[in-house]
Amino acid sequence: MLATDLKRDFEALARQAVRANVRISVDHLRHGSEVLEELVEKDGLLIVGAEYALESGAVDFFDGMPAE
Repeated sequence: MLATDLKRDFEALARQAVRANVRISVDHLRHGSEVLEELVEKDGLLIVGAEYALESGAVDFFDGMPAE
């Protein structure tokens, strides 16, 4: 990320870092446990990434949400 223009915009860098952390955590949950993998595959469990804004209380779901 520091090889991009994000190195000049700390707020944008922080937003991207938070989202990258969520994506990595979601991927770990999806693929780090045989039990969870089976529940996803056979029972339709959804493991979804989201970001919670402390300022507004809004939740932005962005990784793994099914299309409407």
